[in-house]
Amino acid sequence: MTKIDLGHLYLHRNRPAEAEAPLRDALRIQQTLYGSRDACTADGQRSLGICLTALDRYAEAEPLLQASLAVFQDQQKPGPTRQSRQALARLYAAWGKPAQAAAYQIQ
Repeated sequence: MTKIDLGHLYLHRNRPAEAEAPLRDALRIQQTLYGSRDACTADGQRSLGICLTALDRYAEAEPLLQASLAVFQDQQKPGPTRQSRQALARLYAAWGKPAQAAAYQIQ
């Protein structure tokens, strides 16, 4: 959790380059402890995906954000599902893919 919190702090301070390493470490730990279909892992995937989006590394961010959305939808978690959809909408908008962005906009 400390690595996630540190990564989030860097993201909130608009320092995504510094957020990447702790978020990657946290995700690696989460995947080892909880597996790929756990909400904690999905949260780590979303956080790293948001970070990579801020770094303009869209192709790396996309599968992380898609995986996070799939877990939250499967587990019927409305708040996290909404956050993952918003992250995907922002990714596709930044990537210059407005049709995909629109598909994830919250109505």
